[in-house]
Amino acid sequence: MSRMRARGISPGEADTSPAYRVRVLELGIEAELDRAFGGRWRRGEPLAGHSFVRLGGPADYFVVARSAADLGQAARIAWEGGVPLLILGGASNVLISDKGFRGLVVLNRARNVHIHKAESGATVVVESGANLAGLARRCISEGLAGLEWAVSIPGTVGGAAINNAGAFGGE
Repeated sequence: MSRMRARGISPGEADTSPAYRVRVLELGIEAELDRAFGGRWRRGEPLAGHSFVRLGGPADYFVVARSAADLGQAARIAWEGGVPLLILGGASNVLISDKGFRGLVVLNRARNVHIHKAESGATVVVESGANLAGLARRCISEGLAGLEWAVSIPGTVGGAAINNAGAFGGE
């Protein structure tokens, strides 16, 4: 039983009230990570295995986010606990110190892609951890135009958005 449950905080309780923040600080980030992610988080995870160039020391705390909801939960835990946060996608443009990262590292594997086709056009809804080149190929296979420029761009949709990716006259 987690310390949170022992103190009467239900597993589903997560809000941004001042009282909640005090409980997070009292119970610690580890209890919150246990509540939100169960056994899916680790302490001291070497980041070299998650970096494109295979460099990087350990993260204080590490979790793999499998959905947008996981990303939000991890960010809330870091913010409420006053812990620095680093979100890694494909890590193709990141160099991580051999000293590691003091805080919470979230590996973004939120990769859901939904394509909605209608007579008026199509809408593509993508989570930020989706592979950009893979998304471009999927759009092409679905008969959707406009993302062809990205078929050879490494990284994720989130990385492309934050870095204003573009190539061959597209962006």
